[in-house]
Amino acid sequence: MNAAGIEAVPDKAPLLTFGRFRLDTARGLLYRDDAPLAPGGRALELLLVLTQRAGEVLGHRELERAIWAQEVDASNLRAQVVRLRRALDDGAEGRHYIANVAGRGYAFVGPIERISA
Repeated sequence: MNAAGIEAVPDKAPLLTFGRFRLDTARGLLYRDDAPLAPGGRALELLLVLTQRAGEVLGHRELERAIWAQEVDASNLRAQVVRLRRALDDGAEGRHYIANVAGRGYAFVGPIERISA
């Protein structure tokens, strides 16, 4: 498990790259062009969960359970998605990483390269 309490991405690939970003899943660190980013703990946990299952739509409740120990208002998840999208410049220059699938949930949709240690 990493600092955020999320298991590392399967297939022994602790580093993920997508666009200008690098995600160290083992340490729970996010970088843009080698500069560390601090999107916030919950937003980072959300990114870790979404990238673990990139391309899959994860339901709101499933994401909430993965990130919070107790039940939370749906607005908490939406706020973390907004924070994460801002950190990733989601939508800038036509790049999209987090997709909202109406009535179902969210998915990480950017191309990911997995780098083994």
